Amino acid sequence: MINTHHYQAMYYSDGSFAGINEMVFNFKPWLDWYLKETGQHLVGGNAGKMMPDVTTGASKNASATGNTRC
Repeated sequence: MINTHHYQAMYYSDGSFAGINEMVFNFKPWLDWYLKETGQHLVGGNAGKMMPDVTTGASKNASATGNTRC
């Protein structure tokens, strides 16, 4: 899960504080779809050691699959 949170202050027409509006968006489904459609992979961090499966989110050891490039 890759969530982003956006908080926005809300005010009444007289300018007094009404509260906070929180918007949460999970980027993971969109990112998985995009990577699958484009054939791309995320790189960086432990990319050489672990490769995420874009369908299940599970990680595979790159050396176990014979794939050393991400």
